[in-house]
Amino acid sequence: MENLKRKGYVRAYGIGHVSNEEIGEYLKKGNVFSILMEMNIINSQNYNFLRRVKESSNSRLYSMIREVKIIPFSITARGLLTGAIDKNTMFQDYDIRSIDSLFNKERMNRISKLIEYMKKLAMEQGCSIAQLVISWVINKEGVWKALTGPTKIEHLKENIKALDINLDKRVMKKIDEFMESENDERDRRTKKWIERVLKGQPSNDVTEEIKNLIFIIDFYIDNGKFNSDLGMQLFSELIYIKNNRFDINNDLLKLRLIKEQIRMNLED
Repeated sequence: MENLKRKGYVRAYGIGHVSNEEIGEYLKKGNVFSILMEMNIINSQNYNFLRRVKESSNSRLYSMIREVKIIPFSITARGLLTGAIDKNTMFQDYDIRSIDSLFNKERMNRISKLIEYMKKLAMEQGCSIAQLVISWVINKEGVWKALTGPTKIEHLKENIKALDINLDKRVMKKIDEFMESENDERDRRTKKWIERVLKGQPSNDVTEEIKNLIFIIDFYIDNGKFNSDLGMQLFSELIYIKNNRFDINNDLLKLRLIKEQIRMNLED
């Protein structure tokens, strides 16, 4: 990309959908203009990585990220932070959210307290929870543009009104502190749940087992503790099993082997 810039083929380039480690490598090797990243009150792994770099003594990396433009997506967490979805919501098989790790039952149980807190704050601010979480994101340092992806006109109008909400530093700090405390506790409980899942035999509910394994892979990739290439390979295998179910015994054998690969990767 730097070569293309030198030749005048592109003015600038950005990166997106990459791990924290990959962000660091790109920043070291090139002049990145923007970073497209998932960012909401549930998952802000990439943003928190950049924040830690700014707070560290790594002056070289700091100088590189100081001018980088942040473009958040999934601000309402695929609709989860609109208040319209809860742990009892069921998705059709064709809906990507049916296997999305964000909607894993364990995670849904853990984030319910956070969502209730945001609903309370939204009432205090006189806005919807969707408007509150959008406003929180666009008011974060370094955010340049934000992608919301409304599917209905009324959602678009609701999102636009978030621009009129002026969250003061006190409210921003309250959200940050509550989010961080909940994330720490949620991660601790999630790791215990993951340990139980990986040690146990695959459930006869193959679809639920697949969802659990996708969640585990995604969780550790986000935390920089799982090989992303292996993660994509295992994800593809899990999707294949989900879409080509013929023999439950064969499916369970494949799931046991995938579990073993996950355990081995986490132990390395």
